[in-house]
Amino acid sequence: MELVCVRNTKRLYDLISTNERWLMRRVVDYAKKHGYIKYTSPREKDWEASIRGLSESILKALEHHLDLGLNIAIMAAYHNSVIKLYKMRINASSIKPLC
Repeated sequence: MELVCVRNTKRLYDLISTNERWLMRRVVDYAKKHGYIKYTSPREKDWEASIRGLSESILKALEHHLDLGLNIAIMAAYHNSVIKLYKMRINASSIKPLC
């Protein structure tokens, strides 16, 4: 389950980092359509700076989540392998668990 979350986070990270221009056009179109544009700067450079700043913040948060998610997945895989080894040793030995 954790690896699925990491894959989805990576996909979102890639989408944001490679589609900034498309994202900016979508936000500007939305602002125009709903009348928000009258409260903001009409200059495209200002919109670029705004979207870039927002994208950078989201990407930093996603990087943190990716690092955390990968670490959790690695730790879970390690613990699962230790448990499997223990079970194999119990089954292979003549020692039978008490319960």
